[in-house]
Amino acid sequence: HPQLRHSTDGGFVSGAVENTGSSEESVSLEIRYYDAGGHQVASDTVKLDQLSSGATRPFAAPLRKLPADASYSIYLNHGRNPYGN
Repeated sequence: HPQLRHSTDGGFVSGAVENTGSSEESVSLEIRYYDAGGHQVASDTVKLDQLSSGATRPFAAPLRKLPADASYSIYLNHGRNPYGN
């Protein structure tokens, strides 16, 4: 379960990713941060290489200066499919 953590220096998203597929994967987590009005205020990409089938790996985005009421979204990017799109 990802969560937005706050400290006196800012905030960041952390959590864990589980590979439920049948093969090793490399994925990127695209994390976008929003203010209370829904405007994007920051973004990060966290890369997870060679995640074995059935494995779970923790992740943490870099610390950012974020508003106290910030929210976030995460997009899991598997890369291009075999058809090139």
